[in-house]
Amino acid sequence: MEVPESAIQHYPVYGRTPFELHMSMVQNGPFNEIVQKRVYAEIHWRLDWKFDYVNEPGKCRLSRLVITMPTTITMPKWMDEEGASAETRALWPMVLGKIRTHEDGHKAIGMEGANVLARRLKSLPAYPTCQELNQVIRSEGARIVGEYNLANRAFDRTEALRDNPFKRER
Repeated sequence: MEVPESAIQHYPVYGRTPFELHMSMVQNGPFNEIVQKRVYAEIHWRLDWKFDYVNEPGKCRLSRLVITMPTTITMPKWMDEEGASAETRALWPMVLGKIRTHEDGHKAIGMEGANVLARRLKSLPAYPTCQELNQVIRSEGARIVGEYNLANRAFDRTEALRDNPFKRER
């Protein structure tokens, strides 16, 4: 499995206080389809697979499989931090860390799905035709992607940043 580094996109946020930064992220952040509102950050991942097969008379089997999982994370970028207090500026890296940790949790779910897909495809038996094998591979891929998209939804429901990350840890 190949998992390249996540591409990072930024959206601008402005503010001098934690509350102003929070409000800017709520107004400018990416729209999340799961929760139907703007969020602090968002990751998009997909599973791509390429394979070769051996076609012998009366049977076709998988011979080589490569699964890749490209990801893009949209994160906030503070545009006017020079106008903020030292305390607010010191808080920002912790806020970004919490946000990134959450998005990396989504990436881990995708990687788990990629590993499950790889194991299932590698264990496929030979099929009478390569067309049948190809259909099974497409079907299994779509099923696994669907399952792990649901796992991402569940993750957002249970592990989402419930508290404003600007609040101090206790």
